[in-house]
Amino acid sequence: MAAIAGGKISTYPASTVYATLRSLAVSGQLPVGQKFRITDFRTRHTIPLTSEINTGMQEVLVVTAMSPHALEPIAFSESYPQDVIEYELVNTLPDPAFDKGRILYRRDTRKDIWSFEDWRAIKYRRGRNSTTGKFTEISDFSKGYVDLYPFNNSPDPSFTNRVHVGRANGSQLSNIVVGTGKSAVSDDISIGSGCNSITIGDNSDIIDIGNVNGNITIGDNSHHIRIGVCSDYTVVGDRCSYINIGMQSCSIVVKNEVFNSSVGDNVRPMVLGNGVPVGEIYVGNGIYIDPPPVITAPGSLEKYRSTLSAVVDVTGQEHLFLDSLKHAGIIRLTSKKGAQSISRIFKTPDPNETDFPIELRPSPGLVVTVVGTSFEALSGDGQILVQGNLVLDGDKGDSVILKRKSVGQHAIFTEISRFIY
Repeated sequence: MAAIAGGKISTYPASTVYATLRSLAVSGQLPVGQKFRITDFRTRHTIPLTSEINTGMQEVLVVTAMSPHALEPIAFSESYPQDVIEYELVNTLPDPAFDKGRILYRRDTRKDIWSFEDWRAIKYRRGRNSTTGKFTEISDFSKGYVDLYPFNNSPDPSFTNRVHVGRANGSQLSNIVVGTGKSAVSDDISIGSGCNSITIGDNSDIIDIGNVNGNITIGDNSHHIRIGVCSDYTVVGDRCSYINIGMQSCSIVVKNEVFNSSVGDNVRPMVLGNGVPVGEIYVGNGIYIDPPPVITAPGSLEKYRSTLSAVVDVTGQEHLFLDSLKHAGIIRLTSKKGAQSISRIFKTPDPNETDFPIELRPSPGLVVTVVGTSFEALSGDGQILVQGNLVLDGDKGDSVILKRKSVGQHAIFTEISRFIY
């Protein structure tokens, strides 16, 4: 510590051990602006749901004094200079195993991997599932277990890019594992804040899990999967794709090789598929399924496109309400009258909803006039940005594709394309 003797700030980082730096902070003797190399730092923690301690590799952290008693939150690693780190000198979690402070956030700027924990050192335990033989159990370790790093079981994961994990739920570690060390690729995975106890298998990509989920397992080779808010106890089988699970759902199992699927809101214990390829599944809102059947329906749901269809009776209505049909991309309009006008469309924006256009198709025998609003006249939610009125004849197969957009404080619909015959 001779480099800062007498309180002078050294041009170079002063090498020290954690105990000495902690003592300087407690006594208010940190020279403001001085950089320090913590030469004995390593992450040490209790593995969740066990009493066992995991100790990571030692690395030198470079920190800066912000005041005589405190450090700036941003730190850097000499072992991983591409990382941006948030570090606290005194651990605030209830786990006393963090005895040299704690890394609160770590981002690899080259691979765009980040999480609110030291994912290069933390390990989580996964028990062996007696049915699948895979290590996906988060609390039953009686049939064997492995301790895994969060990302592809490595402190420097290969074939893993653009993986983001939000803040854990409460004062605990996230217990989230992406990949098991055998992945060819695990990319474009986003897990929202408040999530816990999630396992994502190898070779998964473009997976988006909403906030406050837990106990979710996604099998190998799955991709383009989106799971909504408060879904938990969810298992998605191997080689599944294009799956959207709605909000507040729980105890859902999607079997192997099911694809192009959507599960609606408030759906409770459910099993889709029977272990053989079953495709194009849509389960609507508020449905409770017991015993679990095999359900199929025409259409598919992707991140920016849906061919799932729904029939809406608009008899005597000028407004079209689609909140209960958030996964449907084709709206087939019916009416007891031969002519009908639609002036507004209401579909409440949902941050965890798949974003895609909707196509309005009148049924045969029905003529629908879409009442347009000019940009200058926009004044409220649901208005349709079309110059003049658009007449759709169901007998001719006319249709229009609209996309919801925000204009100021209003959610309106704009025309993407039209098919008039």
